[in-house]
Amino acid sequence: MLRFAPILFATVFALGFATASAQTQPTLRRTLPHVHDVMCHHAQSHNDRPADIPERFLNYDMSASIARSDSFDISGYELTLDLTDYSGQTLAGHARIGLTVLDGDAQDLWFDLVDLEVDSVHVDGVNAAFEQTENALHVEGVWVEGGEHEVEVWYAGSPYADPYWGGFYFTSDYIYNLGIGLTTIPPNFGKVWHPCFDNFVERATYAYHVKTAGGRTAHCQGTFIGETALGGDTIVRSFELTHPITTHQAAVAAAPYVDSNYVHTGEYGDIPVRLTGKAGDINQMVNKFVELPFAIDALEYWWGPYAWERVGYVLTTDGALEIPTNIAYPVFMVGEGLVSNGGLLSHELGHHWWGDLVAPTLHNHMWLKEGPAEYSSHLFVEWKDGEEAFIETVKDNQLFVLEQAHIDDNGFHPMSPMPDAEIYGRHTYYKGASVLHNLRAYLGDDLFRSGMQNVIATLYDSHMDAALFAETLEAATGVDMDPFFDAQIYQPGFSTWVVDSLTTAATSTTLHLQQKLRACENYHQNEPLDVTLYNTAGERFETSIVVGGQYEDVVVEHAGFSGPMAFAALNETGRLNQGRMDITYTLDVETGITAVPWVDIRVGCDAMPAGDSAIVRIEHHWAAPDQQPVAPYVDELSGTHFWVVDGVWPEGLVLDARLQYVGSDPEDLDHDLYAATEADAFLAWRPSAAEPWQEFPDYEWQAGSLANGAGLFRIPQLLKGQYAFANGDVAAGFADATDAPVVDWALGPNPTTDFLRLTHHGGSLIEIFDDRGTLVSRVRTTPGSPAEISVASWPAGTYHVHCGAGPAKTVVVTPPAR
Repeated sequence: MLRFAPILFATVFALGFATASAQTQPTLRRTLPHVHDVMCHHAQSHNDRPADIPERFLNYDMSASIARSDSFDISGYELTLDLTDYSGQTLAGHARIGLTVLDGDAQDLWFDLVDLEVDSVHVDGVNAAFEQTENALHVEGVWVEGGEHEVEVWYAGSPYADPYWGGFYFTSDYIYNLGIGLTTIPPNFGKVWHPCFDNFVERATYAYHVKTAGGRTAHCQGTFIGETALGGDTIVRSFELTHPITTHQAAVAAAPYVDSNYVHTGEYGDIPVRLTGKAGDINQMVNKFVELPFAIDALEYWWGPYAWERVGYVLTTDGALEIPTNIAYPVFMVGEGLVSNGGLLSHELGHHWWGDLVAPTLHNHMWLKEGPAEYSSHLFVEWKDGEEAFIETVKDNQLFVLEQAHIDDNGFHPMSPMPDAEIYGRHTYYKGASVLHNLRAYLGDDLFRSGMQNVIATLYDSHMDAALFAETLEAATGVDMDPFFDAQIYQPGFSTWVVDSLTTAATSTTLHLQQKLRACENYHQNEPLDVTLYNTAGERFETSIVVGGQYEDVVVEHAGFSGPMAFAALNETGRLNQGRMDITYTLDVETGITAVPWVDIRVGCDAMPAGDSAIVRIEHHWAAPDQQPVAPYVDELSGTHFWVVDGVWPEGLVLDARLQYVGSDPEDLDHDLYAATEADAFLAWRPSAAEPWQEFPDYEWQAGSLANGAGLFRIPQLLKGQYAFANGDVAAGFADATDAPVVDWALGPNPTTDFLRLTHHGGSLIEIFDDRGTLVSRVRTTPGSPAEISVASWPAGTYHVHCGAGPAKTVVVTPPAR
């Protein structure tokens, strides 16, 4: 099936989706999912984390930094920067910092500043003593409560850059800064280009006076104040941003820029839009931003009125960052498609509410800004392309979370607090978006929308941790948020619900449900589930329930809807992300074998009664199946995943399927079973949760090798029920067929290139070995059912076929004709 395939572009990760080119069987009645081809602006695989991060930036205690804001309140920064030394990659700066003393007992005024040398400091126009350490500038003064002061700092040097991503860049005729250091703790990077209180708590206004040369012009945040020519090609441009921001949001950018401007009329009025890039890029940039109005409208609808004086994007080389009025946007993206750009531009725009208006108090709660921003890119898809495309996007994201987040982030983590090393990992972004979608399910669309807008309004220009987020949401919605946060924020892992069985009558159906857990201990409570019941005619009845705990029996009344019911599908509409992937689709024609989206199975339709159709439901649960009851020969069942197959199937329908196991790597789902050997591998099945696991009655096993941890089970006729990979001595469970010789059996064609057909009168266990004695295929057959084995992928050579306890027969596999 299509899988997420993140691609690294230089040293920036950009967020988005690209449509995969794939041939889709028309009978699936949907498109195949998108593929993650680019990632978020500063998410990374921490396996790539540099080893040379300075010790001063590891596991930094933020308490002292935040405590300064109880003693001193910074009202504004006015920064005069000389950026004319492009070749030397240095800057010279003069910072004018306005502050108010809140606590006269706190006499230590210090600013974060890294690797820039301070020349002098003035306090209220008078030379002041100071001490500069590796990370800080301490300023001496007499601080009286209520006093208002102006601190001036003259400084210069080559700015520090994060070893991986972030800092101040002089590259490719661009000069700009990114206010996050991806591998630095804390990640705030105001300190690398001006003295400041560098955290997510302190906010201040900014004014900029930026001197440039060489054809580069400064494009900064806020309102353009004016430009002064200093002779030759040296100019100074001034800007003012009166909306207070945190230091990570402050930025300058200089290059041979030109602008493209227009006004978008949104729900709450006109919003100026400015796109800024080099002359050779601006037209392409404009073309790739044609869908920006959809993003503005979608996010104003969900998050509330846009708060900043314009929507602006400025092309840089190395990253995308949520800079208010001037979002840093990587120039390579203008060469990408609309889908990728739509995902990235909407993510960064989402930060203008989540992260810019309301920031996380600490970096360990980073999901509070990255989760809603990533979900903003999903809401953009919903607004622009409709519900079906939106659900595909949500499910693509959830599959990526299930497959990759715990691998790239070195384990399963709660969302809050996130370990320092993983704050910019897959959990923060992609599981963050997943749990935001679940929050929407818990509250319902209307309450989710009003509640999230209320959080923005209540905590406007402030900060929060997970507890304050929950408290504010609860006050706004009247909904107890403890069950949601306990299950999905404060513990790792996932929950998935399974329909063990149903008891159905004409007007009501009882669902017997079981909740399974993956990588967590506590069962989810108050979980909202959509239920779709199908009767034997294939008609649908929809309702919603709320469940919790390990087991629950729920009675669904459906008076007026013709029962009894054939099966029940949970969460068919994708309203809740769980520890499973699922799909329901309709087949009405015969098809070749096809990868079914999301659920790691390939299915084909070999026979369809004329004029009929089938509803097929497949669930792939990322949790351990029930371990009991089992047939005596079952030694071990998968501890990580299983499938449920159901539907409304007409008489005569034949579906064939392929299930592949992968267990060579410790991170593979089937490592627990097949890491050492596949010698005892088999496909386990049970028709319902009430019956023992047994070997599936008719399948072919294609191992290839018994030591590589990978193989394939080919199912010639898919049955309803639960499927899992297993180990055990299956020959012991088929003693009659294997102990007694099967006299009347034949195989052909011989030699063969693509398939081998075996005919016989009794059911038997068929095993095929190559010349080295390696088992390459095992097929369980039933009486009267010939077996057809694909050999197209086998190496040419001689193979030995054993059917029951009779003598082996030899078959030659020849290479295909050229």
